[in-house]
Amino acid sequence: MILLLQIATQGTPITVYVTIGAAFLATLASLNATRVSSKTAKEVAAQAAQTARDSAKIAADTAREIKTQDYKFDFYKKIIEKRLNAWSEAEQLFLPLMATVYIDEQDNKRRFSFCAGPEKFAAMLEITNKSLTQQAFWIGGSYASNLIKFRDELLAISHECFVAGKYNSNGTPLPDKVKLYKAGAERHEMLKNITLGMAGDLTKQILDLHDVEKFLVSRIFD
Repeated sequence: MILLLQIATQGTPITVYVTIGAAFLATLASLNATRVSSKTAKEVAAQAAQTARDSAKIAADTAREIKTQDYKFDFYKKIIEKRLNAWSEAEQLFLPLMATVYIDEQDNKRRFSFCAGPEKFAAMLEITNKSLTQQAFWIGGSYASNLIKFRDELLAISHECFVAGKYNSNGTPLPDKVKLYKAGAERHEMLKNITLGMAGDLTKQILDLHDVEKFLVSRIFD
């Protein structure tokens, strides 16, 4: 600007004024450009800061989601383990006893082996009660309802054959042997149908052991 003024003073007054005016406008334009440039830099810095904050939030949300998925995976894994253990127990402890049937040569009638004597029957009743408390919930489906039916049949037999004052070491009533033998033959068909139903239920359930969400929904609406 000083150089422009020095050159301008060598001309006419009008030239001086024009030159001074042009220099002044150029200075204003330069200052304005500086302000605009400074404003643009601030906006860029602000946008960069906001982008950094957004990126940090996305990273935190992603980490939280991954952690939630890990918790969900661990939760589902534990449920599957519970169900698998219940299924294995039902198969190993319950079904072999129910599957043992014999025919009496005298009356030619079928009976389950646990109806052959009071101690065996009491043991079967105890296994059934244990299954209801430890297995039925985790297996789910119609297995639980069939197990309840089976338990009710055993309780009915126990009531029919009850002998006052006779219990095993666990406090389970010991039925009269003769009455039990008769009741076992009379109720054999009913017990057989229920046990076959439970065996089928266990086979179906093993196919769905991995479907935790389906299991949880069924437990809610059962």
